[in-house]
Amino acid sequence: MLRRSPATLDELIWDVQGNAEQRTFAQALWDRIRREFPELRIYRFFDKPVGPHPLAMFEVNLFTPAQFGAFISWLVINRGPLSVLIHPNTEDEERDHTQRATWMGERLPLDLSVFRRMRENNEAIGEKANPE
Repeated sequence: MLRRSPATLDELIWDVQGNAEQRTFAQALWDRIRREFPELRIYRFFDKPVGPHPLAMFEVNLFTPAQFGAFISWLVINRGPLSVLIHPNTEDEERDHTQRATWMGERLPLDLSVFRRMRENNEAIGEKANPE
């Protein structure tokens, strides 16, 4: 599995499905981030839940302390009604999304069963690769 450097941080920015005002705000914020922070990796807008994330969202990757300082301080002021999950990327994705995570705005429940299924799949692949 391709892993990002643990030095990267994900910023996951959510809007509430069915809330047209939040969707419009989130799209405008996504556009602003792309214009004002072209050095960041900004992923497409996901219109439905992805992985453990319960709502429509987009992801931004930060790579340096300078990017973190500039973007997080900007986001504190400009995120509006949206919730933001900030977490590192290490080999322990569940812990990254829970114990190591920081929230701006409302803390939203995550579907942590995704991580259990990933562990089970990885174990099954390992068993097939190393039969006894």
